[in-house]
Amino acid sequence: MQVITTHTGADFDALASLLVASYLYPDAHLFIPGSAERKVREYLNREGFPGKLAKFKDLRNESLKLLVVVDTRLKNRIGRVADLIRKTTEVHLYDPHPASSSDMKGKINIKKNYGATTTILIEKIKKEKIKMTPKQATLAALGIYEDTGCLTYPLTTPSDLKAAAYLLSRGADLRKISEYAKQRLNLQQLELLESMLEKRTFIDTASGRVFFIEAELDEYIENLAVVIHKAMDILRPTALFAFLKIKEKVLCIGRSQSSGIAVDKVLSAFGGGGHPTAASASSEMSVKKLKEKIMETILKKSEGEVEAPVVRHAAKVIPFESSADMARHTLTHLNLEYAPVGDVRGRLLGVVRKSELEKACRHGMGSHPVIEFTFGKVSSVSEDADYREKQEAVNSGEYSFAVLEKKGKITGILEKKNRFSTQGYTPEIRFIPEKAVKNLRAESARIIRKAAGIADDMNIKAFCVGGMVRDILMENPHKDVDIVVERKGIEFAGKLAAEYGKKPHVHKKFKTAVFKAENIEVDIATLRREYYEFPGALPSVEKGTLLQDLHRRDFSINAMAIQINPSDKFGKLIDYFGGLNDLKAKKIKILYPLSFVEDPTRIFRGVRFEKRFGFTFTRETLKQLKRTVDISENLNVSADRIREELIYIFSEKKPHEILKRLSEIPALSIIHKDLKITDENYLNIRNFMHLRDAMPREVSEEAQKFRNPLILMFLISSLKFEKMRRVVCEFNFKRKYLNSCLNIKNRVPQLIRILGEEVPPARVFKSLHFLDKISVFYALTAGDKTVRKKIVLYLTKLRHVTTEINGSRLREMGIKQGPIYSRILFTLKLARLNLKISTEKEEISFIKNRFSEFIDNTMKNQ
Repeated sequence: MQVITTHTGADFDALASLLVASYLYPDAHLFIPGSAERKVREYLNREGFPGKLAKFKDLRNESLKLLVVVDTRLKNRIGRVADLIRKTTEVHLYDPHPASSSDMKGKINIKKNYGATTTILIEKIKKEKIKMTPKQATLAALGIYEDTGCLTYPLTTPSDLKAAAYLLSRGADLRKISEYAKQRLNLQQLELLESMLEKRTFIDTASGRVFFIEAELDEYIENLAVVIHKAMDILRPTALFAFLKIKEKVLCIGRSQSSGIAVDKVLSAFGGGGHPTAASASSEMSVKKLKEKIMETILKKSEGEVEAPVVRHAAKVIPFESSADMARHTLTHLNLEYAPVGDVRGRLLGVVRKSELEKACRHGMGSHPVIEFTFGKVSSVSEDADYREKQEAVNSGEYSFAVLEKKGKITGILEKKNRFSTQGYTPEIRFIPEKAVKNLRAESARIIRKAAGIADDMNIKAFCVGGMVRDILMENPHKDVDIVVERKGIEFAGKLAAEYGKKPHVHKKFKTAVFKAENIEVDIATLRREYYEFPGALPSVEKGTLLQDLHRRDFSINAMAIQINPSDKFGKLIDYFGGLNDLKAKKIKILYPLSFVEDPTRIFRGVRFEKRFGFTFTRETLKQLKRTVDISENLNVSADRIREELIYIFSEKKPHEILKRLSEIPALSIIHKDLKITDENYLNIRNFMHLRDAMPREVSEEAQKFRNPLILMFLISSLKFEKMRRVVCEFNFKRKYLNSCLNIKNRVPQLIRILGEEVPPARVFKSLHFLDKISVFYALTAGDKTVRKKIVLYLTKLRHVTTEINGSRLREMGIKQGPIYSRILFTLKLARLNLKISTEKEEISFIKNRFSEFIDNTMKNQ
């Protein structure tokens, strides 16, 4: 009897290898030991297997003459088939994994350093010119695509690409492959990943940084390998050990990317096994004890080795004049995530990441020079420096590596763990001071306590986030409560709102809900990630982790969270991006180079924070801000969001300072290319802000009601009327402001000139009475002392003057009702203001003299 088998927990590469091997061994039974991975089971249930799979009962009654093992060489991973092996059994092995001391011995042992086992077998059937059906080719290709991360993992080889191309030529269905090969984490796996990453620790060894992550599970989770692989992607370690406490046992999974740390040898001391790059062990020790012993083993092994950071690759220097698209192709071709950018002499100018270049190309900026997308502080160190200097250089920059230099030229890269990645960061976790916690408003504290209790009842984590956290840390007053929960945000909001007899307003697309309680706006959201289809677009939203939720925010000072669950000590501050340090240093820093391009409104917000808090932009952030302004004409900016940001600016204590800074950058050109703050505009806005102190209370309070449109008018008044009209219309301000624009351009200058002269009260009243209030207050602010005095007189006295005669008396006098009433009463008021009349008798006489033609003849002598 001949049998082809693979390892327990079979993945797609194992399943595909079984199928392809059956062409080479047509008389063999195909057997999957144990249970396959869930996604493989789903595939078999939906698509079926393009061949016949045997059951163990079909095998155990016959003598095993030939055993073919694919995708493993370890006897303890092939399940019950191992019990059928006899001395007379011939063994053939096909496996690309590194050799280990526990490997079976085979008469045929084919090991090639390919990304997938399927590739090894495809090469053999190509030589023998064996044909495959499209369904068989699809499964075979699925094995290659899965094990190579869709041909993107570093272990992918040209042979894997050739094998995939061959299978596509045989009719492999890419839609099916895409459907099953995607490595997306489900909610349970996402929660596990975040839980493990929150408890990460690391040690530095001569080979590089080794991470330790841990979590506790109620039961085993399938496809743990996918979660571990994602953790490797995020942390980029030299080696990683994951500890999972499941009931009474601890499962330890090891992964390594360095020959300096063989995880099978490390875990063999604890009853485990595997390969140098992948191994596991099960232990009854506590997580703490097992982790300590593994650390001791690694550090003991590191003693005496050459102490130097890993030189991962010789430096590929990207010329600074290269386009973003060209640089992206270079990094993709060389399988690099980042590279230094240098000048014509090879001197370091910065570092660029492939992920940023991919976003730039997606946003239509592929032709821009690569220098625009460098970001972060990268350290450099001499090739001749000692170990400690090199170690310090690696750890001192925002990136997890340093550039090696010799005579001013880049010669290589020293790398450890990447701290500045769009995929993952090591958070700083601390507990915020009691003083800051007590700084919460009493109403906010009550809401948060209720929210925390509901979160514990629902068994979900809840966090205060964003500007609220910033204000707590700065001990500033805050207005609203912003909470994110890891899942079920809308349900959570409903329960919290019900505590106050309210129903939340729900926005399902963005997974948010809002309601008012105790006169405070409460904003609830589910943890999410955002991405932008094009520059300036509204973000698309997907379910995410706390890390992804914070990474989508504008600045590091707004990208911190405070966990509020009572079951996990209240006040745990989670800071992935150095926000706390930036607060202390009074710095405003974006989280990734294309932040302003993807959302230009962040420019307005950043300047607002800069002036409100007395902070400054970091050098890199200001550089990216100005580059975004330079290309703003090509950005699709949301008019409504720009308007909202302007209104926020108008509400600040010193809007003139913010607008002046925006003009200097010059970010006001995003609104209109000719828009800027002149000295006159700046002074007008500043004067308006001081009206409260300089004017009678009645005047200053009324002026504040028109604050937003007035500051808008001051802002755009240097433009021609047609351009003013365009700003008002394009940014969806109220259409009635157009009348103010027209008056400000045509009537207000003349009004200021008239009121600057000696004119009677009636002329003052007549000049102002038919003018809209925005224009009146504009003139009040823009005019000199003489003008302001007359306008204040109008606002406090003249407009309140009344006549004794009213409409009823005019009817009694025999005047037919109509538009003439307004004219008579207005003229009568002017006469009173000019002190020509003061009594009712004088008013009647005045009307009979001036408007006699409108009075009925029978009433003239009365």
